[in-house]
Amino acid sequence: MPVGVSPRVNVRTLFRMTVSTAVIKGNKLLLVREGKGSDRKQWNLPGGKVKLGEDLVEAAARETLEESGCEVDIRGITGIYCYDTETIQRMRVVFTADLIAGEPACDGEEILDVRWFGLNQLNKMANKHLSKAPLFRRILKDLRSGERAPVSLIRHLSTSSAVVV
Repeated sequence: MPVGVSPRVNVRTLFRMTVSTAVIKGNKLLLVREGKGSDRKQWNLPGGKVKLGEDLVEAAARETLEESGCEVDIRGITGIYCYDTETIQRMRVVFTADLIAGEPACDGEEILDVRWFGLNQLNKMANKHLSKAPLFRRILKDLRSGERAPVSLIRHLSTSSAVVV
């Protein structure tokens, strides 16, 4: 049991996995402007929560479509980023993707705006405009490095097919 956690708290609720997608077109990156929560009005990669039983790649493509109106082809893994908040440990898997179809569009509620930003433009953007700025800047650094892990590293097993050794 983690220090400071009541024995009545379900420890599994203290961990959350999310996915994000870096959709790159030329030297531009697709960003969404958050409409809710603590990140309201800040720019972020399209992404969100992974549904129970959902494949990570499918979750990333679904979230990107829902938030930006863009259909994408997931091409690689930029990184897996682990960080803590006051109440939860988070893991964010960031994928790179190519745009297949669609034009940037949003609902105006969950997402306020969707735009392409030049990578150099993002270097100059103030941290107050970026969601979780230190994490966002690390992701940008990793995107610039060009290093990608293959998506084939991810193995999605249903609980009925999982093997316990």
